[in-house]
Amino acid sequence: MMNRVLYGKKDHIGVLAVKTLNGGKDTEEVGWPEAEIRAAAEAVDKDRDIYALIVTDMAWNSQKWTEPYFSPVTVECVPAERREMEETAADRVRQLRVPVIAAVSGEISGEGRALVMACDIRIAGETAGLVLEDGRRVSAQEACKKRLINSVFAFDALMDEAADMASLICRNAPIAVQEIKRCVDIGLDTDMHTGLAFEQQAFSLCNSTRDKEIGMRAFLNQEEEKHFVNR
Repeated sequence: MMNRVLYGKKDHIGVLAVKTLNGGKDTEEVGWPEAEIRAAAEAVDKDRDIYALIVTDMAWNSQKWTEPYFSPVTVECVPAERREMEETAADRVRQLRVPVIAAVSGEISGEGRALVMACDIRIAGETAGLVLEDGRRVSAQEACKKRLINSVFAFDALMDEAADMASLICRNAPIAVQEIKRCVDIGLDTDMHTGLAFEQQAFSLCNSTRDKEIGMRAFLNQEEEKHFVNR
């Protein structure tokens, strides 16, 4: 059976390619690959060299992105005690410490829609579509107007745009970016007082890292610093 989940990394950017994002047409026969996606998410969280993640279906549609650094993710990659967890793939991706960009070219439905909606930034190809929970299909352009998708790009430019966004994120201090994401996620589900308390904790944490020293030195010297260390 062809592997439906591929994972790899390059230049601090992780790439998680899920074949069944494209409409989920094969999920009825073989099931949605919950365990494989969770395994890839575990790999991202354990790898401190990754500063951003792209979730996409483009590896099967673009020769440019079918590169040797991709490796298949199988159920065997998941520890036995974690294979039957009730946590969904979407929940696991939502909890990732790094920003996640969804870049989809096909039709998004079912579990694929949940996975894409769990990402922090969502971009789509101009021919992509989104099947809503009521079964109605909307185009990528309409989904963008409804703010379900952040931006729409030409099919051939989609992964380049995602990579550019990820690279821009990677230019910033990784711990600061991760703490911003954590504070936003917490702030959306709590009151202002609690949210501000978490923000204060995040500021104290970032102020104690080597990245703070590197960033301040670069600012004072008016130069771009490319050597943040994620600690």
